[in-house]
Amino acid sequence: PNALTAVRLGLAGRRAALVGETFNSNTINLGFGVIVPSLFVTFTALTTLGRLQLAWLVAVTVFTLGALARPGGMRRPDAVVLVILYFAFVGGTLVGS
Repeated sequence: PNALTAVRLGLAGRRAALVGETFNSNTINLGFGVIVPSLFVTFTALTTLGRLQLAWLVAVTVFTLGALARPGGMRRPDAVVLVILYFAFVGGTLVGS
């Protein structure tokens, strides 16, 4: 549902609403995907792959916030890099598992 909403907001040119929808969705995903499991697992118990995934998450988040903070916001090349980074993350996770 969030992807469909994001596409509709993007096509309608509602950039601020699109960014808000994305951050709200990611906040919920982080809450349930990272924070809740971390209540049961300590960081020292993470494998090398887990630490790399966490570092990747932080790096992609910093890249995204940097791209959004520029005047004019994120541009198409930034979005392409973001999608490539996502697929590289998925590929690395599948290979490392």
